[in-house]
Amino acid sequence: MDEMNKATVHPHPTSEEQALRERLRKARAGKAASELERSERAEESALQEEVEDAEREARDVLAILKAESEYGAKRIAVCTTPMGCVIVRRPHAVTFKRFQDKGDAKNADCETLVRKCLAHPDAAGFDRIVEEYPGIVVTAANAVVELAGINAREVSGK
Repeated sequence: MDEMNKATVHPHPTSEEQALRERLRKARAGKAASELERSERAEESALQEEVEDAEREARDVLAILKAESEYGAKRIAVCTTPMGCVIVRRPHAVTFKRFQDKGDAKNADCETLVRKCLAHPDAAGFDRIVEEYPGIVVTAANAVVELAGINAREVSGK
């Protein structure tokens, strides 16, 4: 009897109910299509990022090899960023003395020191990295200070 009651209550869906079911079907189909497109874009983006990372890493390794052969492996430091590595070399005594004589090092002093000791990238490349990751100046300055023989903690707080 329950079956009969159900059948008599709604023997055929109304046009309003049919319209709602059609809207629901279209919404679900649209959502599925959007999710598929989003997933495909994410996969493509991940692949693009993986390729760019591999290419950057290959360039970085070549730059490190070049800096090691030019300055010596123990006379350089490598600072990594998502845009590529920054390689600094041990400072000349006069350059480092001038930096120390400034006393309480400001960011501009650190940047001057780093630029004088920059082995890679070139100045324009370093500018692009600094624009995106300004903290690299302090990181690279600390690396230069360590190469000069001083514990970097002594500079990083300045």
